[in-house]
Amino acid sequence: HRGGTYLGGGTLEINSDAQLGDTLDPAASFLAVQGGTLRLTGNWPSARAIHIGTLTLNTQANSATLSGPITGGGGSFFKIGSGTLTITGAPGATVTA
Repeated sequence: HRGGTYLGGGTLEINSDAQLGDTLDPAASFLAVQGGTLRLTGNWPSARAIHIGTLTLNTQANSATLSGPITGGGGSFFKIGSGTLTITGAPGATVTA
């Protein structure tokens, strides 16, 4: 699909970034999460813009590398699962968990 993806609750399971929508237009291919769980069934390298209200990222045994801009506030971001999460999209910071 084209445009952004909104997750407002429940669990969304993906095996690639392409399942969150077309990535050809970076301004329109965002992920906005206001609650819920994103469960990975494959590795997830992503440069898309992500806005986080509250998110649980379940990596399971997969890796996630988020290199796009990440915004949000007032909520929580939890990472569960044995996979690795690397965030390079925050200005001046690189985080690996």
